[in-house]
Amino acid sequence: MEYVDAYAVANDVTERKWQKHKNGGQWIRGKGFDTFCPLSAFTVENNIEDPQNLEIRTRLNGVTVQSDNTSSMIYSIPKLIALISTDTTLPKGTIILTGTPRGVGVAGEPQRFLQAGDLVEVEIEGVGVVSNTVSRK
Repeated sequence: MEYVDAYAVANDVTERKWQKHKNGGQWIRGKGFDTFCPLSAFTVENNIEDPQNLEIRTRLNGVTVQSDNTSSMIYSIPKLIALISTDTTLPKGTIILTGTPRGVGVAGEPQRFLQAGDLVEVEIEGVGVVSNTVSRK
């Protein structure tokens, strides 16, 4: 944890058509478009007492569609840093996204996909909120 300087909230946006159909099933292209992955302001590390016990919520047009706790993470933050750094250099300032809580729209019944004009808000207790409006080019 001595390598963690700050926390932020990210909205890890995915364009499912590119992820599933247009790019041979490769995930990276579906997550790399301009304006994808908006981040909140950063909160310094010592302002967060226990990063492994924070409520996380996603709201779509004001309705909660994901609700979980960082205690549900498959790997703890120190374990993620250790795993990633075994084969990737992590220079100061590297941002690591730790995962997505259950409730992703594509996995729902019925499936839910973002539409132009939708307001998405992602909030992590004590860290902050990032909100963005979906647009289509």
